[in-house]
Amino acid sequence: NTIMFPFHRNNILRTRVVQRGSNSDDSDDNKSANGSETDNNSDESDNDSDKIIKWYWASDGPNGGYQNEWKYYGEDLSKKLEHALKQKALRFDIDAERYVDLRDPKNLWQCRKDSPGRKRKVKRVKKSKKKLQQSKLAKWYWAGDSQNTRTQDNWIEYGEELSKKFEKAFRLGKDKVQVDSERSIDINRMIQYRLDNPLRKRRVKREPCEDDDDDEEEEEEEEKEEEEQE
Repeated sequence: NTIMFPFHRNNILRTRVVQRGSNSDDSDDNKSANGSETDNNSDESDNDSDKIIKWYWASDGPNGGYQNEWKYYGEDLSKKLEHALKQKALRFDIDAERYVDLRDPKNLWQCRKDSPGRKRKVKRVKKSKKKLQQSKLAKWYWAGDSQNTRTQDNWIEYGEELSKKFEKAFRLGKDKVQVDSERSIDINRMIQYRLDNPLRKRRVKREPCEDDDDDEEEEEEEEKEEEEQE
């Protein structure tokens, strides 16, 4: 959020950096460096260095559910969304068709560009790094073939060491984690696939420990209290 102006001093060409929101005549003060619209009146705090922050959008769940299943944007988009929020952007483009409305950090929405009224809820979840390290591990499974139907309906546990590895990647918001020299897991899609042929894949599932959901609810409550104090 800076503007650079060339000027001369002592016959040397120098550059002056002006923060957006200062008394400059730039007509694009409401634009961020990447073109996102910005707002200089955000009260969002930057004291999140001790937290993992993940962004989710509300998908339609099975059996006719409506916006009742949270889908993770993934590590890369979460980082970009968080950066846009910190830069006081008014919106962030997810892709060519959708954007996230960032004007009110307490009321986030994903909207369609061609029809902004068509929107889905967005949430931003903070997790304490310290709590994540201390909390119990979830169990991870891959879908093996049953003997009778030869379909992927036989859940086989990866084992403690691999579960630890996967859980660490999951809690840090990583998109992918390698199983071995031949296989990797797409954490966003919960799919295990072969590195030499990504079309050969198997389902993966994660069974959270009992206190995992409680921790997330506790973090959201703490975040609400912080916002109220601001």
